[in-house]
Amino acid sequence: MPRNQGFSEPEYSAEYSAEYSVSLPSDPDRGVGRTHEISVRNSGSCLCLPRFMRLTFVPESLENLYQTYFKRQRHETLLVLVVFAALFDCYVVVMCAVVFSSDKLASLAVAGIGLVLDIILFVLCKKGLLPDRVTRRVLPYVLWLLITAQIFSYLGLNFARAHAASDTVGWQVFFVFSFFITLPLSLSPIVIISVVSCVVHTLVLGVTVAQQQQEELKGMQLLREENLMLSILPKHVADEMLKDMKKDESQKDQQQFNTMYMYRHENVSILFADIVGFTQLSSACSAQELVKLLNELFARFDKLAAKYHQLRIKILGDCYYCICGLPDYREDHAVCSILMGLAMVEAISYVREKTKTGVDMRVGVHTGTVLGGVLGQKRWQYDVWSTDVTVANKMEAGGIPGRVHISQSTMDCLKGEFDVEPGDGGSRCDYLEEKGIETYLIIASKPEVKKTATQNGLNGSALPNGAPASSKSSSPALIETK
Repeated sequence: MPRNQGFSEPEYSAEYSAEYSVSLPSDPDRGVGRTHEISVRNSGSCLCLPRFMRLTFVPESLENLYQTYFKRQRHETLLVLVVFAALFDCYVVVMCAVVFSSDKLASLAVAGIGLVLDIILFVLCKKGLLPDRVTRRVLPYVLWLLITAQIFSYLGLNFARAHAASDTVGWQVFFVFSFFITLPLSLSPIVIISVVSCVVHTLVLGVTVAQQQQEELKGMQLLREENLMLSILPKHVADEMLKDMKKDESQKDQQQFNTMYMYRHENVSILFADIVGFTQLSSACSAQELVKLLNELFARFDKLAAKYHQLRIKILGDCYYCICGLPDYREDHAVCSILMGLAMVEAISYVREKTKTGVDMRVGVHTGTVLGGVLGQKRWQYDVWSTDVTVANKMEAGGIPGRVHISQSTMDCLKGEFDVEPGDGGSRCDYLEEKGIETYLIIASKPEVKKTATQNGLNGSALPNGAPASSKSSSPALIETK
């Protein structure tokens, strides 16, 4: 065979085996004519691999000599991979220390243990304390397992608070590349462990992202349920019901009876307000205009209720009632309720001007104790019950249009913030006369109360005299509802 002849293109046999031949001079100085023929056989134990990965030298002794030289050369590069792994562990430990939290403790422990093991392996390899067989056949696989565990510990840090499909892919690619250039193994084992690493990383990341998406969907569904419950129930009741809903089925089965969400609240002020002249208003407007008008008016009342710390209980036709001092106690609950009533009287003037009717508000306030909660298991609705609620309702029924009518118990909670006059509610309501309840009508508020109301965001004109508001007075802007 000529000297300049290279590898010849083989033809595949039935056994997927072929040989490449090359002629090399045996002694370049003495004789150029004598040559040795070296063959490279395209075969191997893993016939499923590409052809370039199944090249071996023939005879076998030459292949063994090549592998010995190759692995001895890679023994030094193995230390480089150990250093890479140790530096990666240091990075994970530092990041855990910077943004430490209890959920990162497991990742920190894995990174710390990995760093200690990397240091031990580096010392053992550098000093040559491990047998050569262990260094070549066992240590690469141990190091591969350590690096894989370290990558997953970094994945567990979750710095972005949400896993993505690209998490730790860069580190995975870097270490797979490092395996090819540093591990003292033949090509086939390196390919196998690289494929295993990528497959496991893809599966773990895919399962993690899928679980995260399920948790997000579950969280969004729970948030919608909470918002829905808060729209129909007070927060303290909704929170208690949601807590029971999250219990396991086993805990629910242990309960002999259904939970009744009922709470007692003392020293609260109850306000009832009714639209006087609603029948006249209904005849002056079409059904569509009437509904739109009431929606705007009650939206304004809701805004005033939030300003004056009222909890709206419900709307019954043209009646609006709310409570102050529930669920959290307030010392000024009576003052807030009276201010709320005065503001409602002022707000109704908008409707009176717009419809050119004599519509007005009749407001009654009473202070006492209530039981508030939810009854039944379906179509939940929050409500309050007590004799004091009945008295508050009768205070409104025995009131005067355009005035705030308060009971003696509400009067006892005031400290001179308002000027009052006898209400004589018993002459207009048999219930009040039968119970012997003294009543009063609010005349005007003291300047300091006006100042407090102004600080709360309400114009002083919303604290009018006890008489009906003049049609020429400026009306507050209504809430835009859609």
